[in-house]
Amino acid sequence: MTRNLRITSRRRRPLICLYSFAFLFCLLPFLAPLWLQFTLIYAHTFTRHSTLNHSAKSREISMKKTTKIGIIICDRYRTCAGGKCLRALRNKEGAFSMYTDTDLELVGYTTCAGCPGGNIEYTGEEMVKNGADVIHLATGMLVGYPPCPHIQTFKDFITMRYGVQVVVGTHPIPQKYLDLHTGLGTWSNPSWAPLIEQAMSDEQTRKAYD
Repeated sequence: MTRNLRITSRRRRPLICLYSFAFLFCLLPFLAPLWLQFTLIYAHTFTRHSTLNHSAKSREISMKKTTKIGIIICDRYRTCAGGKCLRALRNKEGAFSMYTDTDLELVGYTTCAGCPGGNIEYTGEEMVKNGADVIHLATGMLVGYPPCPHIQTFKDFITMRYGVQVVVGTHPIPQKYLDLHTGLGTWSNPSWAPLIEQAMSDEQTRKAYD
């Protein structure tokens, strides 16, 4: 008798699993919208939290008497004396126009060491040790041809690894480079819009940096 019950129980197990699977499958149309709603709520909360953190950090920087800046340039311009970047920093033009209520001090200036950016890890650490509040990726990474393909990766890595704000751009994009890249369609992909935004100035200022 006991043996027959065990055999019957074993035979029922596949049926129970099948019924359970069928039951869950029937619930899927009802669970999917709930899961989607949960995902959207989580994404909205995370985005809002990140935006608030960024805004808070920006306000904190604007309240400082002096903001310390680090600049990383593209290695193809390794012999550049930094004239345009330093001029823009001094005059608060281009990407430096965001610093309206604080003085600026340069605490680091170097190259990425060439693709794929072997100096980025060391440079970020060194600049932060020297007190950098913000690290700028030079405009040359945007306007050189072809533009640096690692800009977003550099930005994300330095921000995540060292918790420091990273801005893409230094001096204003010169008008001649804007005309060139517009004609070539270099920045036509929407992903470039936030990258060139900070270095985009008015036409008169752009021409002054030709």
